[in-house]
This record gives sequence, C-alpha cells and structure tokens, in this order.
Amino acid sequence: MPESAVPLRVGNDSDWFDVTVGNNHTCGIRQPSTSPLERIVICWGENSSNQTPAVADPATETKATPRQVGTDSDWLSVKAGLNNTCGLRQVSATTSSLFCWGDNSTNQIRNRTAQTSTVRIPSSKGEKEWGSYSLGRYHTCAIATEEGEENLLCWGRAAPFQLGNGDAWQFTPRRLVF
Repeated sequence: MPESAVPLRVGNDSDWFDVTVGNNHTCGIRQPSTSPLERIVICWGENSSNQTPAVADPATETKATPRQVGTDSDWLSVKAGLNNTCGLRQVSATTSSLFCWGDNSTNQIRNRTAQTSTVRIPSSKGEKEWGSYSLGRYHTCAIATEEGEENLLCWGRAAPFQLGNGDAWQFTPRRLVF
C-alpha cells in the first residue's frame, strides 16, 4: 500500500469510538448508531500472529480492510502491542474482563503456550474488575480490583526486568509489591 502525507479516511463508517495502533496492525471500536449499547472491535493490517483475527476470515494473513474481531459487542476499550492486542469487555453490570490475542512468544497474552488464540485473562485472585491496562513489546500490565484493592499486575518477558518483580519471566499475572 502506498504511503500518504495526508490523513486518509478508513472505510465509510462514521461511528468510531476508540483506536489503537500496533507495530503493523490497527484496531478500533465502532459503536453503530443502530444500537448505542453495542461496541464491536474492528482490526486490520498484518496478521502473522493472529493480532487481527476476523470472524469471516480467521486465516493468519494480512487484512487489507477492517474486519470485525469475534462476535462480542460489549467492548469498552482496545489496545495494541507489538504483535498482540488486548481489549476490555463489560461482561456484567459489575465485572469487566480483559481479553488478549496475537503473539504469545513471551507469554504476553498469558495462555502458557505459543498459540495465538483469544484468551480471557484471570487476575491473580480469580475473575475481578479490570481497569487500566497497557501492552509493551513482550509484556502486559493491568490494574485489577481484588478484594477492595487496586492491584498492578504484570506478566510476560521482563528482560531487562520491566515486570517489576525481579524476575525475567512471569507466566501468570502477579501483584507487584513495593
């Protein structure tokens, strides 16, 4: 695709709610006017690690045009890392869940394998309310409300120690204690 010195409109939709950019992929949330409570994740770009999975075309090939990710319509936010993506869904009136997909070569989507499937991220004490989250190149950190406390949890590769726990790797979300 050619470069552009001027901003280009993506598609014909005018109901975008959120956008994030990874290394070679982009994702956003659309909020169709036909259903104001519905928010769907749309991604496009490189898909070598399944960072832009599509409902109609799940193959790990580059998506030249925006395509919906999954069938869920309760997304609150989406953020992209190098070759992975995470999104926050409102799964009930009191619970939000963090889901991640794409590259898992350093356990940054936390499914303990090198697979690239979409994974629901449990907190260190089970399913809790998730808040702010951020993706690095090889690690992920998020804030989870656990037993009335706002805990910072990080997982993935920590060379050079960006997880804050003194270890090089963390395979499950672990609370940081200072």
